[in-house]
Amino acid sequence: MVRCVGIALLLALCTAPAIALDDARTEMGVDKAVQELKVTGSGVLVAIIDRGLDYEHPAFRQEDGSTRLHAIFDLTNDAGAKSEENVHGVGTIYPRAAINQAIESGKPLGPKDDEGRGTTSAGLACGNGAGSPDGSLRGIAPFATMVFVKIASDNPPDPMGEATGVRFFDLQRLRRALDFCVAQAETLNMPLVMVMNFGQIGGPTDGTSRLCRRIDELVGPGIPGRVFVSGPGDKGDRKNRARGTVAQGATVVLPVEKEAESEVFIDLWYPDDDRFDVTIKTTTASFGPYKAPKTAISKYEKEFQYYQLSHKRNAYRSASKKRQIRVDLVGPPGRYEIHLKGDKVTAGGQFVAFIGPNPSNPLHEPFNRFEGHVAPGSIWDGATAKHAICPGSYVLRMEWKSITKRDVAALGEGKPGEHWLGSGSGPTVDGRNGIDFCVPADRVATVYAPGSEWSERVTYLKSDDHGCLYGMSGGTGAAAALTGGVIALMLELDPTLDAIQIRTILRETAKKDEKTGVVPNTKWGHGKMDAYSALKRVKAGKVK
Repeated sequence: MVRCVGIALLLALCTAPAIALDDARTEMGVDKAVQELKVTGSGVLVAIIDRGLDYEHPAFRQEDGSTRLHAIFDLTNDAGAKSEENVHGVGTIYPRAAINQAIESGKPLGPKDDEGRGTTSAGLACGNGAGSPDGSLRGIAPFATMVFVKIASDNPPDPMGEATGVRFFDLQRLRRALDFCVAQAETLNMPLVMVMNFGQIGGPTDGTSRLCRRIDELVGPGIPGRVFVSGPGDKGDRKNRARGTVAQGATVVLPVEKEAESEVFIDLWYPDDDRFDVTIKTTTASFGPYKAPKTAISKYEKEFQYYQLSHKRNAYRSASKKRQIRVDLVGPPGRYEIHLKGDKVTAGGQFVAFIGPNPSNPLHEPFNRFEGHVAPGSIWDGATAKHAICPGSYVLRMEWKSITKRDVAALGEGKPGEHWLGSGSGPTVDGRNGIDFCVPADRVATVYAPGSEWSERVTYLKSDDHGCLYGMSGGTGAAAALTGGVIALMLELDPTLDAIQIRTILRETAKKDEKTGVVPNTKWGHGKMDAYSALKRVKAGKVK
């Protein structure tokens, strides 16, 4: 049986030779805090909301081999939606007993991690390091209790290029995920930090969507021991946001360069009291104008699919009452144009648009972009909640050795200490900075799920006799997971802190240097996280 790393060994490892995740802990001052304050995340519930989990990995097990997970909620599978314990009416809940039974019997549960991303997030936040060299690749809060919610399936290919599952994502279920996590924390009577690793660009992005409003209802001032964390997304600054104003009777042309052979979407938002007629010019012809509908319209052509939905018909239901135009470009690469004509403009005629998907690395092509009305910002909608904590990512290392002893390098993503070029940035559409601080999340080593897409890469670092894989991870999802772990340590010291107090501490203790420039700003937020200083302030009771 694989045993977890004990507290004495955790403390001793703070002076062990540094590799990968060790460097991130050192950079943030976490290991120093462990030495001085003896923090481990004990008594805190960490909830990871992501794409799947290798719950059998020893990094997520107790010393006796039983699970550290209080529950798993699989929102991609409704087989257990009508079970007595499932008050949410969707998904399937696996309580601790069911997880332990699956571990003991070897009969797998449903929520496997085909891609591998969810397992890496859980490992960074609270993996205990079991199966890594001397336990050195532990997460930030290795003694925290865990909950995992599978919210999506990305349908990754297997090594032969065949799809391994069914792609699934339902925006409305994100709110169910939050409610489940809060209910588990209340049952356990534990403080809670929720880490949501999802971040497709688009949405109102002004903190008023149904998801953002639910986040702000569950966490915030006067709500002790409950925090929500999400990175801004991995879209960087790649001409993927546009803004403009359409006057009454005038037409604004939004030019789009589509380089991808695959589908590209345009997501555009404007006031519900206004009405824009839309003409779409493709690589071959012009279509429309499509009159602005009272509630909804959809058109399906060979090169695109077009929708316009009123505030009450689109999925976001923003309190700012935004109307949505969605154009899915399925035609060949080339120049496309979205023509917006002001049929009725009584609410200002301002619009904001997003384009995706796009790679996070500027060296990776294709590069889909707006060629006019370009505006800064690429933060995803959920991270714009008023009470959310949103960390960006900066570069820790870009070179390492793989398990095959091969030198591996991530090119074109920035140098150590610099802002990671794929890290999403603010401002939010309503003008807030968006980013609170940045974390050294590119690249760090963490748990890999055997049999996942990620485990097939030659970049992973370690595989022991038990098949325990550890490999490189990064991006703003990794930044959110590392941040969630640090917040768990803060809540261990003081479970009465609310989300705003924690965010204020992390902002005020963040480090500034020549790389961050003058802060706060829309890339770095308030600077680079200094977990040691933040934890010392909590320990001293110096909380505003």
